[in-house]
Amino acid sequence: MDIRERVDKFLEAEKTIVGTPLWEIGTRSEMRVMKRAILANGETSDAYIHSQAYPFTRLKEYRHLLVFEGECISRLDFASEIDGLHFNGFNCPAACVIGKVDPLHYHSWESNKHFANARSLPNSLLCASNVADRIDDIDQGFRWFCDDNNIIATSGDVPGWPPVDRLL
Repeated sequence: MDIRERVDKFLEAEKTIVGTPLWEIGTRSEMRVMKRAILANGETSDAYIHSQAYPFTRLKEYRHLLVFEGECISRLDFASEIDGLHFNGFNCPAACVIGKVDPLHYHSWESNKHFANARSLPNSLLCASNVADRIDDIDQGFRWFCDDNNIIATSGDVPGWPPVDRLL
């Protein structure tokens, strides 16, 4: 089956999160990461949510990624201090603004699936849209992200901010 069809089928499935939320130190000293497995229609899948938090940034930045078969298929970003601003090119669909997007923005599968082919997913999600909903923190962002990707998130699934474990 075409990988784009597998992603579409996966996104349509009802999904739940398994495992205990646990923040760990990431690849950068200021980054905290959490990886949570996903069940699709009650069965194990080759997918997970990868959350990143930057509790030491001025704006408390974060991102949530949905990874499928080793590649990110959607991502909610609020990390302009860490990564700089995001700019969409002219190869993005009409739902995405051309040029600079807001610091809080969403790289959806629908906006990026045209970069995939029958055998492979894109290495990065180049197109993003502004998020119209008001999202004030990592918890609201997680709930919004899960809802948009048809993932049922209970109150125990919401990660909350990682503990501050270094002197500022």
